[in-house]
Amino acid sequence: MDSGRSAQLSLRIQLNHPALLKGLDVWLQLGLISDSQVRNFCLQNLTCALLTTSLSKETTIAHQVGQLEAPIPPSSDSPRVPAPQISSPPQQQGTDWLTHILQSLMAELSVLWLLLLGVFMVVVSSGVLAATQWRYLVPAGQYGLLLAYTLVFAAVAYGLERRPQLQLTARMLQVTTLLLIPVNFWMMDQLNLFRSGGGWLVAALSALTLTGILGVLLRLSRGSLSTSLIRITTVNIVGLSWLHWGWEQPGWPWFATYGGMLATCIALTYEDNIQEQGGAVASEEAEDSLPSLLGWMQPSRIAVIGGLLLLLFRAIVVAQIPISKMGLAIALGGWLLCWLSRRSLQPWFWLGVGLLIMGRWAALAIPGQALAISVLALWIFGERLRRRSKVLDLVCLFFIGLQTCWPLTHLVSAGLRQQVVSTAIEWAPTEVGMPMALWGVGLFPYCLLTLWLGSKLRQRSSGQLTETAEGLALGMGLILTIISFLNPLTRSLNLILSALTLSWVVCRRPQARSFLLYLTQFAGLSAIFANIDFGFPRLSLAVWASICLGAMMAEWVVSGWVRASRWQESAWNLGLGLAAVSYVLWSSENMIWRVSWLMTPVMLTLLGTRSGFQRPKLAAGLGMATLVVAQPLTFAWTTPRLLGLAGSTVLTFFNTRTLKHPLAGGLTIGFGLSFVYAALWELRQGQISLGLFSNWVAATALLLWLLHGELQRRGLGRWYIKALSRWAWGLNTLNLLGMNLCLGLLYSGWDTLGPSPQYLIGATGLATLAISYHSWQNPSESSRFQVAVSLEVLMASLLLLRNASIIELAIANLALGILSLGIGKLWRRQNDRPYWASEKLIPLLYGSLGWVFGHSSFSATTGIYTLIFSLIAIGVSRRQVSFKGMSYLAIAGLSWGAYELLIYQLLQAIGGRVADGWLMFAVLGTVIAYSEYVLAPWLARYVKLSVKELQIIAHLHWTAASGLAFLALVAELSTGGEPLWIGVTSGLACYAFIQGRRREGWIYAGILETIAALGYGLYLTVPMPFLQHWGAAIACLLAAGVYRLPWSTWGWPRRPWRQTAFALPLVATLTTANAILIPTLLIAGAFYAWLAMQERRPQLSYLSIFFADWAIWRLLDIYQLQGQFAIACLVGGSLLYIAQIDPVFKTDTTRNQRHLLRTMATSLMCLSALAESDAQLLWGFAAAGCFLLLVLSGLILRVRAFAYVGSLFFVLKVGRQLWLFVADQSFLLWAIGIVVGLLFIWVAATFEARRSQMTALLNYWVDELRTWA
Repeated sequence: MDSGRSAQLSLRIQLNHPALLKGLDVWLQLGLISDSQVRNFCLQNLTCALLTTSLSKETTIAHQVGQLEAPIPPSSDSPRVPAPQISSPPQQQGTDWLTHILQSLMAELSVLWLLLLGVFMVVVSSGVLAATQWRYLVPAGQYGLLLAYTLVFAAVAYGLERRPQLQLTARMLQVTTLLLIPVNFWMMDQLNLFRSGGGWLVAALSALTLTGILGVLLRLSRGSLSTSLIRITTVNIVGLSWLHWGWEQPGWPWFATYGGMLATCIALTYEDNIQEQGGAVASEEAEDSLPSLLGWMQPSRIAVIGGLLLLLFRAIVVAQIPISKMGLAIALGGWLLCWLSRRSLQPWFWLGVGLLIMGRWAALAIPGQALAISVLALWIFGERLRRRSKVLDLVCLFFIGLQTCWPLTHLVSAGLRQQVVSTAIEWAPTEVGMPMALWGVGLFPYCLLTLWLGSKLRQRSSGQLTETAEGLALGMGLILTIISFLNPLTRSLNLILSALTLSWVVCRRPQARSFLLYLTQFAGLSAIFANIDFGFPRLSLAVWASICLGAMMAEWVVSGWVRASRWQESAWNLGLGLAAVSYVLWSSENMIWRVSWLMTPVMLTLLGTRSGFQRPKLAAGLGMATLVVAQPLTFAWTTPRLLGLAGSTVLTFFNTRTLKHPLAGGLTIGFGLSFVYAALWELRQGQISLGLFSNWVAATALLLWLLHGELQRRGLGRWYIKALSRWAWGLNTLNLLGMNLCLGLLYSGWDTLGPSPQYLIGATGLATLAISYHSWQNPSESSRFQVAVSLEVLMASLLLLRNASIIELAIANLALGILSLGIGKLWRRQNDRPYWASEKLIPLLYGSLGWVFGHSSFSATTGIYTLIFSLIAIGVSRRQVSFKGMSYLAIAGLSWGAYELLIYQLLQAIGGRVADGWLMFAVLGTVIAYSEYVLAPWLARYVKLSVKELQIIAHLHWTAASGLAFLALVAELSTGGEPLWIGVTSGLACYAFIQGRRREGWIYAGILETIAALGYGLYLTVPMPFLQHWGAAIACLLAAGVYRLPWSTWGWPRRPWRQTAFALPLVATLTTANAILIPTLLIAGAFYAWLAMQERRPQLSYLSIFFADWAIWRLLDIYQLQGQFAIACLVGGSLLYIAQIDPVFKTDTTRNQRHLLRTMATSLMCLSALAESDAQLLWGFAAAGCFLLLVLSGLILRVRAFAYVGSLFFVLKVGRQLWLFVADQSFLLWAIGIVVGLLFIWVAATFEARRSQMTALLNYWVDELRTWA
């Protein structure tokens, strides 16, 4: 027989079979499969994703049904059987939420939860019975109840330990027994069993029995722990239990609590050290069946923690030891928890930190305990920092050490502390801030300690930790500096210490960061200033300004004259800051010595000329800026002002050589001109009129342009050529603006404020000559504009000679506009070139001035000025076809002119109402809209707009007319205006319907205006109560007619009319909601039901349901039957209708959403019924019957929501009725509690022992429920 031949075997095996793993082990022992194949099979089929990291050894089965297949070839005569090929089962699809819930019931956490509930129910119900029968028992009998429960739990736990299928149940009962044993010792002492002979015997026998039970249970759960460790743990738990005896003796509760805490800390710390030395932690090996939620905790650990918590509870709550005296005990528990979980168990560690914080808070009034707790916290976080080197541990260590300073200071005697404060107050010039300010110096050594720690961490190559330590020290130093500022003495000392410390840090670092350099220099300057203030506290602001100025000069000497220094950049920037401070200080002092601040621009100019300085251009630029801001300091005195302007001219000249920029040259010219004008002002002794000054400015502009031309011709002063031109432009422009302002004053009648017209004519002539010369040398558009402005000013000045009015000035400007428009057109025809911008804008300038002047008063011709200006704008717009905005504005101006003419006529009318005026505006707008729409083809040839654009303008007029008509209606029309309003609105509606043949939106607008006209007509002719009662019914009739008419045949689209038919009854119903009748609501609901059938849109019937609910609610209101149940029925019934009718819920993908909606609706109705059915017993039975009918309806109709919700509320209602029945029957309540608790324990044990059978049964019912609606 060939040994190389192989055979393949195919098997189908259920993965939840209890003998699967045993069978795999048999195959493995026979050699049919290998160990790696078994591991792969288990990895693929017998694993699932865990929510949290667990130490549990039990593997959760991930699939319910699987296959184990190995294909067999036809020839299989070899006796050798190869390893089977394992294939994973297909994943189950479509598992809903109910499946997850039922599967989770079989998880270990759910079993544990059921066990907890069962134990709780048994204990509590027994407590209820004991409370009622307590007075009939002697102390020994009272304790016997607790001992009996403890023995029963211990016996059951011991018995279940031998059954492998019930390990979780057995372990839960073991833990319960271990927790009950300390309670037994407490009750022995509490019931004073030692005062009687029988009590002594019961206590002694019980103590020995419980101690033996404790030892047996701990040996059962020992796992891999050694015998010595088990003995230590047993002694520890026994000691915690026996410490409950003798609490009647004074001082014993405090000693017992601290003794138990210290003994437990020593025992568990010793155990942890032994396990760490052995290289393994026994908690992972000792608890094979412990659920993952308990993590690293063993039953022994649970018993120890329970014993400690019981001691603390009895000491604080029962013995009423002050919480302040128990702070150290609480902190010891937190320290122990932190120490045991310091390696990796973060949640337990931070729980221990919380206990440390709680203990520290409790020991606030006892410095000794607070210091001890702080030392414990430092120990924990110091150890973590050594192990982990994490930033968080360093931060925690820093703040713990910082708060340790408080108990340290309070350990010093109060007399010594008071002596230190008194000495500091004697040395300080004032008591302000004492003794709080002393902390700014007293805590400074802690900053040094933090820096030392950072240097040690740097030696360990912990760069991040070092930066964190230094950052913490820096932050604390800043806070201490702020605190020390309360008193001059502490401020000086703190700043000196800060400066020295920062200097030491910078000296130790050749590559220190710039921030540290800045901070060091700033601290040094602050220390100097603080010590000056401490020695001379009454210095004036002028002296401080001089000190800042001297410090600035020193900083800039370092920055500009000390080469290869890393302090250059910081010295430069700090010098700028000092210059700003000195400027502010000098600004608040009115002294001639303010001129000394000119040393700032002098120093900046010198720095700009230094070849070794890194930023010469920046220094020169800042020098120019400081020269500008320095002028207000010198303007108060004549000689300093002239010297400042002259010096500024010289300094800007040198800075211009450095900057080589036209802006610098312009500033130089500006300072020179300022010096000239200031000198002329002083020579004339301030006796200069406004007209003479305007002539000076015009002459200056002329001279500047002459100089500009000369320099440009010779090619000299290139940095000043542009500056001369710009200064001339600026002076001439400002001069023209000033002359325009003077003309405005003169035309307004303020003759005494303005100059004489002769001066204005002279200044205008010089300005025109200057700009004409420049335009001849350099023709440009701007020069043409200035020529136009000069001509307008000249014309206005000439008109003043004959005392012309402002209206005549307006006519003259409009005439200039028309003239410039014509001249530009003739000039363009002669030269055949494009229009210049000046030829387009100058006519608009003249026209706008004429329009503004013409509106100085409102008269019959005011609208004509607007029309003329609009015609000028239309003429200009023809020259720029690409820009059509001017044409739109011009046409708007024509309309506005027409409205101005109408407004004047309305103002002259007598009588009438405001609404009539709005109505006349609407009439005019309607006429303009129709005119523009009809005349659009002819107007398009003149205004250079398309027919479509003109029609858009007509549409805008229609919109404005519609708005005005609405305003007229709101403002209450007169009797004669009402028919006119209906006619105008009808005309606007007709306009909209004409446009609606091409665009649907116009139809909606026309319909709205038609409804408005029709409604207003009905309002005028039909009584209001009839409209309020039956208006919605009338709207339904109109909507039905609109829906049925053949609009498509008549040339209009059909959709807007149908949308109107949909919305009209709804709007009418909501409008008349306060007075609508029930028949009208039913008619509206019937209309929407008919509409839903016509359109085959079930969603429209929702409005029918809404109106039906409304009618029913009104009916219930009439019979006074409104209530929570009625509201719930209306809302729930409507939701059920939606869930049944809506097409969205008809698909298979939305079954869960439909189920959720049905559940919400039925829950709402059932909840209201449950709440209102407790008033009478009959109503309660009626509600329970309704719930049962709902369940039957769900079963018959196969609707899950009805079955689930009905069942839930049926159970709730029955339970509520039973509770009302047995509220006063304690024995019956005990019996029910016992039964329910035992039932929970039985269910949990059943789930654990027969998991596969329960899984199959539950899966069957889940599959059946999936087929329901």
